[in-house]
Order: sequence, then C-alpha cells, then structure tokens
Amino acid sequence: MSLMDLHCVQIHCTADDTAVKIGGITKQAIKVETEAKGEAVSGAVHPKLASIYSQKPTASFTSYALTSVLNRVTQIGSLIDADETHPGVTLYGQVYAAGGHRATGSSHRSYNIKRGVIVPKTLSCEHRGDATIDCDILATYDGTNAPVIPADSQALPESVTDPGRWTLYSLQLGDVTLGSWRNLEIDFGMEVESEGYGSEPFDRLLRIVRIEPKLTVRGIDPAWFAAADAVDLDGLSGTHANCSIKLAHRATGGKFVAVGTETHITCTCAGVLFVDDIQDVEHGGAAEVSLGMQLYHDGTNNPFVFATTAALT
Repeated sequence: MSLMDLHCVQIHCTADDTAVKIGGITKQAIKVETEAKGEAVSGAVHPKLASIYSQKPTASFTSYALTSVLNRVTQIGSLIDADETHPGVTLYGQVYAAGGHRATGSSHRSYNIKRGVIVPKTLSCEHRGDATIDCDILATYDGTNAPVIPADSQALPESVTDPGRWTLYSLQLGDVTLGSWRNLEIDFGMEVESEGYGSEPFDRLLRIVRIEPKLTVRGIDPAWFAAADAVDLDGLSGTHANCSIKLAHRATGGKFVAVGTETHITCTCAGVLFVDDIQDVEHGGAAEVSLGMQLYHDGTNNPFVFATTAALT
C-alpha cells in the first residue's frame, strides 16, 4: 500500500487533436454515484438480497491552467471518443515515496476515461487571488470498456509545467467600468445528461441539454447600484462591444507581465446586467454589492469570446 497525491490531467479526445497536458492542478476527484437497492419483502425485517442498479461515474478537476483548458476544452465542452490513436482523458495520481517526497519511475497510478464529455464548470477569481477553472467529466460506457479504467505501475507524463497564474485586472460591463471589485465568478451553465438502456448499469448515450452561462461580480462600491452611470433596477444591456473582462498574467519574480506582452487573457460577452445584492454587510465590515449577468448568443458570437494570447490596454 502507498499514499497518493494528484498530478495532472491529459486530454486526447479525438483523432483530430493532439494530447494536451493540464498542469497547475489544485483538486481532482472521481466519483461513481452508485445506486444500490435492497428491499425487504414477505414481512421480513431485512432484505434477502441487494444489487447494484446503476452507476454514473464522473470526474472533476480544478486548475490554474486557464489558457490550456479554455483552448482545449472550450466553453462548450469537448466529446471524449477514444480509440488506439487517442486514449481519451486520463487523470494521473502521483505516489509518495516511503518516508520521502514523490516516487520516481513507473510507480504511479492513472484513471482513463474513453467515452464521455468534458465541460468547463466555473472560472473564478478573488481580489489578490489567482483565477482557477473547474471542469467536470461525465463518463459513459462504450460497449467494451468500463467508464473508468485504473492502471498501476504508470510513468507520469513528461513536460508537465506550472502554467503560471492570472488574476482579475479590470472589468467593464455594459459601458460601466467597475472598480472596487472583490470577486468574479463565471458559471459556464453547462447542463449535460446521460442515458442508458437494456437494463445496463452504465449509461451509453449523452447529450448537452443547454448552455446558459452567467457571471457574478461582487465589489465594495455601493454606487454600482445607482440611477445614472451604473446599474439600476431596470438592468443594463451588455454587448461584446461594451463588455470586457481582463485577467493579468503574473510575473515570476515580480508583479505582472508587461501589459503589451501577449500572455494575458481577455474576454468579451453579451447579456443583461442586473443588480443582485444591493447591500450585504456585517457590523464593522465593508458593505458589498453584487451584480449578475445572464448571457446569450447574439446570433454570431458565443456568449463568451476568450482571447488567451492577449495584450492589455
């Protein structure tokens, strides 16, 4: 027996793409969601049998690697359809060395998902914090392989690097420049369902039911809610022309990478901006106000348009 930590996620979903290694992982989980039943009958107190009726394996991870995830997974998700040339999505666990740091060589563990879908869940950032992105993976049955396949004695993928860090730099929504922000959360609004048939315990089919993204921003400027030059109860229209979210790339050994360097992340969006919390404060604290924005497809652009190699202006 050995103890294990997390390491990375490798995505190689279809024959049309190349393998992408997602580093900067801060959290990783795989769950089965088993439905098991045992029913007492004929006046008995205890059930006389118990069976597994269904299993819906899911995986998730959180990473600082915003550019890698946004470019590969995208805001609308990615199909996982593995064969001999592309193994799908593999989550790696890194084994601890006995009494030491991390084991070397082929002594680690992997969990492979050959069929399913990987989708972004949320992107969030707090004041002075580093932005992270959460992804969910729904695994299904391909008729041959189990939805999740464990393997021992594995070597870790090479050249997995720390991708860096990005933090919230500026916000403009609906022509309103929002200073004094404290928190931003983007909910990508992905609703994914899987279906099975023939009394198989695993689902074989999946579908993206809807994509209804929303963002929420919190700040400490009460004037975000105002009759003029801000947001009132009538809301405010936001378009890709007047909405901008900018994330600054942190510099190693300094503060931020130069604004003209194309390693920052920017995003535009379209939707309706509205007041959520007008005031939220405890005694002795700073009053917070929060705004929400329900996004939509404007007929040409996705609700979000990300640029992962952007300069800041």
